[in-house]
Amino acid sequence: MKILSSALLPPLDLLLLATLGLLLLIFRRSSGLSLVVASVAGLVLLSMPAVGTTLAGLLETRPAKQSLNLEGVQAIVILGAGSYAAAPEYGGDTVAAATLERLRWGARLHRLSGLPIMVSGGSPFGTGTSEAAQMKAALNEDFRTEVDWLEDKSFNTQEGAGYARQQLAGTGSR
Repeated sequence: MKILSSALLPPLDLLLLATLGLLLLIFRRSSGLSLVVASVAGLVLLSMPAVGTTLAGLLETRPAKQSLNLEGVQAIVILGAGSYAAAPEYGGDTVAAATLERLRWGARLHRLSGLPIMVSGGSPFGTGTSEAAQMKAALNEDFRTEVDWLEDKSFNTQEGAGYARQQLAGTGSR
């Protein structure tokens, strides 16, 4: 089922369409050429940042602030999203751009709510420091925000959720 669903989504669907077009070139030249041109045009169009941003905007209908409901929330858990290894400007490993975006939102939520923060992320690519340690340093130094808990053993999101749950269960937070 996973293969079928992947085949129906870009870019694989457009690549399959181009392959079908190439096969059709043998029997129905104009139909095959039309499919190849349409699929390549679709791939080019979908690879443009302006198109991706517009499509994502259609899915994101409500600003996060309007839907912010922290009732019953006991902690903010920020998951790692990659490292920038051996960053010369930082003198070592630091967080990647996607992680930095998560940290920024987590710091803002912390300021709005006063909730404690946990950062989560191991060292799946063998960097000298864990993503959690890098996140803690960035929150402390760049956002002047304290981190209450550090989960630095996980190698993926599922492990991170499990370890975070275990660690928070012992503190009285959910």
